[in-house]
Amino acid sequence: GGFSQPTPADFLYRLLPAQETLARTHPEQLDNRFRLGMAYRWNNDQRHMIETFESLLNDIPTDRKTPRTEALLQLAWSRINKVAWNRILHDPDSVRAYEDAQASSALAELPLDKFLAEYTMAYSMIFMPDYGDKSQMLRHLTEAKRWFDDIPGKDDEVWRFFLHSDLLKAVLDADPMFQPILAAAQKPLS
Repeated sequence: GGFSQPTPADFLYRLLPAQETLARTHPEQLDNRFRLGMAYRWNNDQRHMIETFESLLNDIPTDRKTPRTEALLQLAWSRINKVAWNRILHDPDSVRAYEDAQASSALAELPLDKFLAEYTMAYSMIFMPDYGDKSQMLRHLTEAKRWFDDIPGKDDEVWRFFLHSDLLKAVLDADPMFQPILAAAQKPLS
């Protein structure tokens, strides 16, 4: 009952030992460790994806703001992934994801990083216990859009993609408070 060709998941599983070896033998090469953490996330290896980014963050010197910003964002998304997959809305990792994104925002220097941090804070609020402060989510999305507009070569289709992420779109569609941000993202009629 197998497949005649390896599936993408097969290739991903085969990739892990090589990525682990690269990260172990060359820990100073941060890209290898970022890729390993992302491979764990694609494999839904929740403990290892979070541990990899926590370790990476601890090993990046504090004066290297851009790599720390990215590590914090990857850590936040790993926590979000864990909470979303397990559907445990009172998991403390939802609050920790927000805090990681907030720390990333404080360090971020590039418009892209500022945009991603604000968006991540808004997205993480979906999973927070009693995220009731929807106005805070709206502020994060408004700030995300402001930073998005500063990204060189930005494309509004990308902004629409981010707003239409399944879980976020469900929250935004459910509350009239978010209608202005959704309306502003509508494709212009030709």
